[in-house]
Amino acid sequence: PRYEELVAEVLNFHKQGDFLQMQKLAENIIKELATAIKYKGTTVHSFTNAFGDAGAFQDRLKAYGHAGDECPRCGTKMVKIKVAERGTTFCPHCQVLKE
Repeated sequence: PRYEELVAEVLNFHKQGDFLQMQKLAENIIKELATAIKYKGTTVHSFTNAFGDAGAFQDRLKAYGHAGDECPRCGTKMVKIKVAERGTTFCPHCQVLKE
């Protein structure tokens, strides 16, 4: 899961969550996908749809491409790490690994 889906509920992506967290995550993913479709997708490099139009959803991303920027929720500096060999940007204050 991307931080974009997790930020609305401040879920922790480092460990498995309980059923209620997974239900909230599923709801947020559905909302996030609906918004992405509304804005015709994310054009990070050169994506265009079948009509040659670029998407505009990338302008709404709160984490991707924002490593080093302030978290929109708390103002803490965003951090980029690798999770499953993929870059993941998150807020170390809002998404603290709980032992």
